[in-house]
Amino acid sequence: MLSVQSMGPGALRYFTDLAREDYYTQGGEPQGLWLGEGAQALGLSGKVDKEEFRNLFRGFSPDGLDTLVQGAGKTDKEGRPRHHPGWDATFSAPKSLSVLWSQADQELRAKIQAVHLAAVKDGVAYLEHATAYTRRGKGGEVIEHAPGLVVATFEHGTSRAQDPELHTHALILNVVPRYDGTTGTLYGIASSDPFRRSRHKFPLFEEKLTAGAIYRASLAAYIERDLGLKTEPREDFGFEVKGVPETLVVHFSKRRADIEEELRAMGRTDAKSAERAARLTREKKAHIPREELFQRWREEGRGHKFSLEQAPERREQTVDAKTARRIEDEAAQTLQGRRVFTESEFVHATAERATAHAVDGRTAWRLSQDELRKYPLLGQSGHRRYYAMPELASLAQSVQTELHKLDSRLAILPWSQGPRRVSDAQLARALDGMGRDGRLSEQQDRELRNL
Repeated sequence: MLSVQSMGPGALRYFTDLAREDYYTQGGEPQGLWLGEGAQALGLSGKVDKEEFRNLFRGFSPDGLDTLVQGAGKTDKEGRPRHHPGWDATFSAPKSLSVLWSQADQELRAKIQAVHLAAVKDGVAYLEHATAYTRRGKGGEVIEHAPGLVVATFEHGTSRAQDPELHTHALILNVVPRYDGTTGTLYGIASSDPFRRSRHKFPLFEEKLTAGAIYRASLAAYIERDLGLKTEPREDFGFEVKGVPETLVVHFSKRRADIEEELRAMGRTDAKSAERAARLTREKKAHIPREELFQRWREEGRGHKFSLEQAPERREQTVDAKTARRIEDEAAQTLQGRRVFTESEFVHATAERATAHAVDGRTAWRLSQDELRKYPLLGQSGHRRYYAMPELASLAQSVQTELHKLDSRLAILPWSQGPRRVSDAQLARALDGMGRDGRLSEQQDRELRNL
């Protein structure tokens, strides 16, 4: 799964203090790794240097000599930094994989960490494609795609209850290199976006489900390809490693049990209440050396009569044209009844279906791009590309005409500045709500008047 949350000033010390070379025997977590084309553009690769990370976190160049964004190093009247440092995109492995990791020898543990990192890289690559945008010009009117993101990844291995929980924090810093050598901050969608009024301001929040699906698909594929294990799809399009006892998974899920107990006490089950329950049950996280943790975890595994011989189920990975066609067809089925959809929605559907077939996320992403060529591209608004069903393509021009008529009517109002260009988002929204005869419904006309 993938969660995204905004980082505050405290994240700087938390991640830099935890990253240590001697984490295995002395506590803490492994040193971070730089990812992203944006990081490479700034000359960053390999292990994360704490001082370079600290400078970028505050909006300065890696060496701290240059200001890369407005507000770098400045504070408001309350003493809070003016520059927002970035976002924490956390990629979490399925619990069964974390449990298997906790019981494995050093060689298998390293392989599990390697396939997890490879899947994280695929998820980050999609986020770069979908969210690496920045503004420039007066009032930020010009929106342009950037070369990539600046991402510092930190692998962590435990939950707050000290259970095995392999996950990676991909810290997406709010500094974006541009193609002309300048830098800026990540582009955010205005709250008045006409097509999808989201409570989230930044594309990262809107793309997290798709990036998470890419990560899961890749992880399942790499587990089967590189570890020779069999994965078992779940109804929610996730998966588990087959052969890991459910009793042991439950035993190592104390944190989840605490949250569920709090939810029962609240009498609620919705996502917002789950977030609140997680905060209420959160304890300060201890950082025991991994060497000690692995010994403890393996003893607990033996108590449940689990050995590694129970888990591996060898399976040859087969990705052929028939499998690819099936994934494409299953993804297309999700569009039934739709008239307009976004590129992100279709990539998400394709990656979800790919997970069940052990096809990695990058391949699913490529398959989705091939399939999207069959659908008319309506245009782009911000970071989103809109597509329509083929049979509705001929209606796009009539929608454009209707919207121009609406613009002409609005132009007579005192506060109007004359006819406007009908945006791609408006066109997509109108097409999604119009009749098959090419006419706008009364309800749709009213909605467009309120844009």
